[in-house]
Amino acid sequence: MIELIRKNKLFYWLTGLFWLACIVILLQTDKGSPLLFINGYHDHLYDYFFFCMTYFGDGLFSAVFLISILLFVNIRKAFVVTVTFLILVLVIQALKFTFVEPRPFIYFQETQGVYYIPWIEIHKFNSFPSGHTAQAFCLALCTCFYAHKKYIPLLFMLAALTGLSRMYLLQHFPVDVFVGSLVAVVLTTLIFPLLENKESFLRRAEFNQSLISLLKNKS
Repeated sequence: MIELIRKNKLFYWLTGLFWLACIVILLQTDKGSPLLFINGYHDHLYDYFFFCMTYFGDGLFSAVFLISILLFVNIRKAFVVTVTFLILVLVIQALKFTFVEPRPFIYFQETQGVYYIPWIEIHKFNSFPSGHTAQAFCLALCTCFYAHKKYIPLLFMLAALTGLSRMYLLQHFPVDVFVGSLVAVVLTTLIFPLLENKESFLRRAEFNQSLISLLKNKS
């Protein structure tokens, strides 16, 4: 685990700065003020941009991403990332249904002039923590563990923008995004090396290739 952190220290430094910014915002403002501030700068271009960005943390994107690793990259790596991801999802969902916090839509019900993007379904409950943000940070960090270090800034940016998109779209509060990213990074850092280093049948040579390659070799 220490070696993984050392090799990917840039991601952890960037994430630490992201957390620091979140903490400063949480300490200096009330729950809704940051969202109203962001909401005041709404624009059609931003609407489409953040609408697209939020899908980096969506379940459908995650499923396609994981299946792509299995089919085209490496069976063992797909297994490690998928199990890490599923454990994270279970923890996030347990937190959501434990706290059952209202979403910004409920919080701002009596606030005038709040802008909602018309074509987006606005959820009302299970705000804490942000599942999209957690999933984005989990997949980004897992990819960092396997990919070249030059991709770390891009992967962090995708995860951070996913968190920002959840606030721009008025689906989550800053505390939801902060805790979602925190849980994701901590769990991924703990679980990933346990799975990656575990001696199992997945260490067999045939699983160190893509599923498509394996099927071709078997035929």
